[in-house]
Amino acid sequence: MKYKLLAISITILFTLALTNQVMANETEDDDHHEIELISEKGTMRAPDQCNETTLEITITSKDAKSLDYDADEYNLEKNTCYKLTFQNLSPVLEHDFTIDEVEGEDGIEPIVLHATNSSSGLNEDGKVSMNILTPNADTEFYTRCTVEGHEAAGMNAILIIGDGNTGFLPGFEVAIALTSIFAIGLITRFRK
Repeated sequence: MKYKLLAISITILFTLALTNQVMANETEDDDHHEIELISEKGTMRAPDQCNETTLEITITSKDAKSLDYDADEYNLEKNTCYKLTFQNLSPVLEHDFTIDEVEGEDGIEPIVLHATNSSSGLNEDGKVSMNILTPNADTEFYTRCTVEGHEAAGMNAILIIGDGNTGFLPGFEVAIALTSIFAIGLITRFRK
């Protein structure tokens, strides 16, 4: 009976720890502030977050036909003003590069770079830019294309700031899963 209670307690503790971590990483749409997008020549973008850029980064759609960015991860320095450019290489598909607002000192202001297709005549090179200020923290942000169906088709990436997300121990998820399996095994064994 002692081992059964111990196994149940361990399972509950690790499940709570995992649940708290997942909930801390999730953001609710209600927490985001509406931003007014700036429209110009077939593009829309969020307002600049800083004035004096020190570095530039260009993110493109992978090619003219695919629903993907040119990389799965983009690495940026901490506490830096970047000129972030998104280029839509497709002559027929509309794409964007979006990061929702994440509040807090490790957070980021919303990033929206939307470009219509390059053959529309509105936006000949398919480029749109804005200045972003990266947080002064090692963290990561999920990015995606918000055009219907594109995110589900795999048009998403991770924006890594500094060394990335160091708040969660590597392999901890595996340890939780293994401990849970072990606890379930103990419970099953002691039921017999």
